[in-house]
Amino acid sequence: MKKLILLLVLFMFMFAHGQSLINGSLESTAAPWCYDNLSNGAFNGDMPGANAYGGASELDIYWQNGCWYFPATAFGDWFTVLDVMWTSPLKYDALNLKLTSALVTGKTYSLSVWTAAEIHANSVLATPITVGISTKNNTQGTIIDTIPAPPKDGQWHNYIITFTCPISGILYISFTAAGDTTYRWTAIDNIELSQPQPLPVELISFTGKRIDNSILLHWDVASEINNDYYTVLRADSSYVFFPILKINGAGYASMERNYFSSDYSPEAGINYYKLIQTDYDGTVKELATIAVFYKGKKSRDGQKYYLDGRETIATQGFYLVR
Repeated sequence: MKKLILLLVLFMFMFAHGQSLINGSLESTAAPWCYDNLSNGAFNGDMPGANAYGGASELDIYWQNGCWYFPATAFGDWFTVLDVMWTSPLKYDALNLKLTSALVTGKTYSLSVWTAAEIHANSVLATPITVGISTKNNTQGTIIDTIPAPPKDGQWHNYIITFTCPISGILYISFTAAGDTTYRWTAIDNIELSQPQPLPVELISFTGKRIDNSILLHWDVASEINNDYYTVLRADSSYVFFPILKINGAGYASMERNYFSSDYSPEAGINYYKLIQTDYDGTVKELATIAVFYKGKKSRDGQKYYLDGRETIATQGFYLVR
């Protein structure tokens, strides 16, 4: 039986994030004011846990309403702006933040950063920001990614970087303005660094196949943590899902496990199947959605299992199987 696989398959976030390893609130001890253009030394004195060291020898801080130049921030009282100065040669603002503890070699981390573009003058573009990790202060270190310049839409935008620590002794995250000969600046705030935790279920695959008058559903998982049970929901062309199958999970399993179940009352045409997982504490997570074509007569619905309304989870992608 030929399988047609839709190219786009998106799963839920694979990690839940823990406590931040960085003080990235960028809150100043300065008195409330519209904004301050500070020398590196003055900035460092007003911004605990942060260090300005860029060639422009200054860094701006803005009060929460953005002083009409930037959108207001909801993350605290202050935020910082990184500039590319139009001098020759160009000078770039740079900022280092010290971690609460050194990163562990080989471990995966997630960095969340919020940025915004200037909205007062149309001629002023936003700048990309290069992100690095380092064992020393006042250095850019190893570049792990570049945050794109945010659009000039009056909004703050979240950018998430996932990276693996390459060496031991990493104690600093650096943010450096990047750009060309155009004067550019980008606001930055609410920076968080965390070590992701694995999902309760690590899904390998979820597939479906028509067998006679039923649909055989099969899913493989690499591991399970605190997993109470699985629920399979089905929808027809209306794309309204309702639960049809409930399968007990393994609870805790560090080795691959295989699950099989059948829908004995599929609808004629395309049937969409959504696999979700429920923890012992009642937390529900969507794992994947597939679509299976059934060429047969419409059957009666099988036994239904409900989740107190929690089955209404947005679908993000599917397989198409014929």
